Amino acid sequence: MKIFLKIIITTTLLTAALSQAEETMPEYDHFQGKEVANLKEAVMFFSQLNAKIAVILNKGEPTYEDMHKIHEMTYTLENALAKINTEMAALAPQLEKLHKASEHGKIKESLYEGQKYLGIATHIIP
Repeated sequence: MKIFLKIIITTTLLTAALSQAEETMPEYDHFQGKEVANLKEAVMFFSQLNAKIAVILNKGEPTYEDMHKIHEMTYTLENALAKINTEMAALAPQLEKLHKASEHGKIKESLYEGQKYLGIATHIIP
């Protein structure tokens, strides 16, 4: 019974402490993030925003304003990463089509599948 009582008291104290901590933490706005139309744009946002975050994090002790900027950028980064993941999921099967076509010496099919493959791949590494 004493252990049960200690657990209840500890839980109550922790709940109160967490509640008070939440009240003192600054609130952040939630942002939409920029829409990402295609893979090229996603890679651009990904590259630019990661560079900005690196500058903030590498300058030493970030401020709350810096954290707010990072928080805002993460919304667009999430959109960009979702687009990159979707497009990358389509890249491996497209490469396989090119692989099979070239393996069997199918020139027209290789040209077609190769252009589709490069249409995705060149946005990642020019």
